[in-house]
Amino acid sequence: MNPCVSVLLVLIHLLGHRRVHTVCIFCCLVLTMLLLLFVLCVTFCISEIQDPAAQCHLTIKNYTFDYKYSQEGDIIIGGIFTVHSWVKRWKQKGRTLYNRMCIGAHPREYTHLRAFLFAIEEINNSSDILPNVTLGYHIYDSCGHENKVIKDVLQILSGHTVTAPNYSCMENDAVVGFIGDLHSGTSLPMAQLLSLYGYTQISYGAREPLLSNKRLYPNFFRTVPDEKIQYAAYVKLLERFQWNWVGIITSDDDSGRRELQELVKLFTSHQICIEFTFLVSENNLDHVPPALKASSTDVIIICGSYSLTYIKFLYNVAPLLKNKNKTLILPSSWSLATDLIIYRENGSPGNCSLVFSIPINNITKKEFLNIVQLCNQPSDPLLEDLWMTLFHCYTGNKLKDFLMPLADQNPYCHCSEEMKLNKLFNFSGDATPYQVYIAVYIMAQALHKLNIFLNYNKKTNASIIYDYKRWVSIVNSGYFIIFI
Repeated sequence: MNPCVSVLLVLIHLLGHRRVHTVCIFCCLVLTMLLLLFVLCVTFCISEIQDPAAQCHLTIKNYTFDYKYSQEGDIIIGGIFTVHSWVKRWKQKGRTLYNRMCIGAHPREYTHLRAFLFAIEEINNSSDILPNVTLGYHIYDSCGHENKVIKDVLQILSGHTVTAPNYSCMENDAVVGFIGDLHSGTSLPMAQLLSLYGYTQISYGAREPLLSNKRLYPNFFRTVPDEKIQYAAYVKLLERFQWNWVGIITSDDDSGRRELQELVKLFTSHQICIEFTFLVSENNLDHVPPALKASSTDVIIICGSYSLTYIKFLYNVAPLLKNKNKTLILPSSWSLATDLIIYRENGSPGNCSLVFSIPINNITKKEFLNIVQLCNQPSDPLLEDLWMTLFHCYTGNKLKDFLMPLADQNPYCHCSEEMKLNKLFNFSGDATPYQVYIAVYIMAQALHKLNIFLNYNKKTNASIIYDYKRWVSIVNSGYFIIFI
């Protein structure tokens, strides 16, 4: 019997005909809504049971070419590396949706990835660290883009096939930590995401001071010092040359604004006056700021987040800087940036510039770069891009052969003989491969000590395991140093 009819009969029996009409209408409406909610709930639950993947699937825009490397193992280390410099959008004629592709691959940044692979192989072949345990890896190229680095981290955590937050599609959830990234702009969103899950992250180049805040990022470590150490160096340098009248150019983002505030406060306390400040963004990179044109200072501090936008701005103002004999003081994080070196060789802001750098250590063995040729590694997508970018050669990949010349705005040709790429990887002054190398070893040593601890204490509790999950071993012998 219809619920409304049943209620009506009960009300008539109890109340007679008075107020029955009004009360019945109200009750019928309430019951109808409850029944509707019940039906929707049952339908939703049935659909969840029929399609369990739908409840955890996340749709993220894919890239035309993705750059991933993987090797399975007993435990997995995630790797995020910036090999391409930036992301470019493109779309087919007649289509409304844009595709994204990474462009601007550089051999210097590729050596960072090779150092990671070399360290993993060396540890797997060693009986001193993690014996009877095979290290695996899942690696992605972040292309220097914040959105892509989030996609890549979620992809590593979920598995290569599907991106599902809070869920791993791998048979064995063996990811133990992450190495990366090079710049603060991508390392910061990485740290924000990984701090939610408690995974250790070791950056090999990010110097953002905010990442030293252990309340926000308790699992973040790095093999380079943060920028605050460099602030003191700025003051020492300016006082040494008696430069007390400077300008400051920074990036128009949170990191750049924070750094500007710190420098203004520090310089003021040391009687160093600031003539002008300027924040670089995509909206003003093509314009020379009037304050810079009219400035009388000979010294300009460059700070903030490294980006191609920033480099383009410096390239645009380079003639003015050169004509007025301006001296730029650049941070150490920019010291070996490939884009800056390329622009400097083209006459851009390298003239009369100073840059801080960290002490350089090299990997003692150079096998990781001895044989880097496309014919030996035909399935390496980054090497394929380097081949195209450096030599403007077609590779046989039809879509790449069509898109890359358009993106580079350079003519391409069919190369008749194998060119030796390894000659282009001789960066003796680059300390970053060593920072990557020791980052992998630091994480491996932490896992090694954790393995010994767990074998010794079979009946340990979950809280101790969690504490060790966040802990990274420090081996301070002059070679392994980690900054927290």
